[in-house]
Amino acid sequence: MVILDIKMLSGFSPDPESLKSLKHGLLVSRVEQKEDHVLVYLEEVSESHRGDTR
Repeated sequence: MVILDIKMLSGFSPDPESLKSLKHGLLVSRVEQKEDHVLVYLEEVSESHRGDTR
């Protein structure tokens, strides 16, 4: 399992609809909002899911 801890910039908050749609992603098992952070729990990250970083 991989956990992404995303800190929101000062004055910004996540869009509730975006969080809902994120929860329905193939690899996303859970999404939590805590204070100024969004935690995204991914089932796995593998070679086949990597994007091109160039």
